[in-house]
Amino acid sequence: MLKISKIIFAGLLLLASFAHAASAGIVLIADRTSLGGTDYYDWALLGGSYTPISIGTVVTSNNGLQATLSIPSGDMEKVDQGSSWAGNFVRDDPLVATNGNSGPLTIDFDGLVSGAGAQIQWDAYGAFTAEITAFDSLGGLLASYSLDGRSTNISDNSAIFIGILSDTLNIAMLTFNLTNGRGFAINRLDVTNSTPQQQQPPTPTLQVPEPGIFTLFGLGLLAMFYRRKT
Repeated sequence: MLKISKIIFAGLLLLASFAHAASAGIVLIADRTSLGGTDYYDWALLGGSYTPISIGTVVTSNNGLQATLSIPSGDMEKVDQGSSWAGNFVRDDPLVATNGNSGPLTIDFDGLVSGAGAQIQWDAYGAFTAEITAFDSLGGLLASYSLDGRSTNISDNSAIFIGILSDTLNIAMLTFNLTNGRGFAINRLDVTNSTPQQQQPPTPTLQVPEPGIFTLFGLGLLAMFYRRKT
C-alpha cells in the first residue's frame, strides 16, 4: 500500500510539472534587441515638445496597429530628450511623459501582440524600480515584472529598457509604472507580432503533451490504486 501511494504521489507531481511547462511562456526582456520588434510607435508624430496628450489619445504604429494611451488622471505630455527632458535617453529622443502624474501609463492595443517594451526613466534623479504588466483581451493578468534603474541627466542612452515577451499572440494591453508612484517617461515603444519560435530557425525539441494527457495519466494511476485495494 505504501509503495503504491508513493507511485501515485510521484505521478501527480509529474503531472503538475508538465502541465506548468505546457502553459509557461511570458518572460521579462531587458534590451530592445532581444525583444525582436516587428513594429513600433513613434512619439514624434504626437507633435513638438510640450504637446499635451489627453487621456484616450489614439496612436498608430508604423504598421497600422492602433492603441489608446491613458493614465489615471491628468494629461500626458510629448517631450524630447535634451530640449524638454533632461534625462538619460539618447539626445533628441521623442518621449511620452506622464507630466508629473502617477502611473500606470496604459497602452491598450486594438489587436493582439506577443511582446512590447520601451526605455523608461523617472522624472527625478536617483534609483528607481520600473514595472511592466501585460493583460489579455479579457483584462486578465498575464504577467508582471520589475526592473531597477538609475535616472541621470547625461543623455547617454543609459535609460533602462523594460519589455515583456510571450510565446503566443495574447497581449492586448500593457502598462508601465514606477513603484515609487512618481512620474516618468518612455521612449519609442517597440512591439512584436511574431512569437520566439517564428523569430528563430526551428530546432529539435521534446514535444510536450497537452495537460489533458497528464490528467488521464493521473486518473490511470488512481484506477490502478483502487484495483489493488479491492
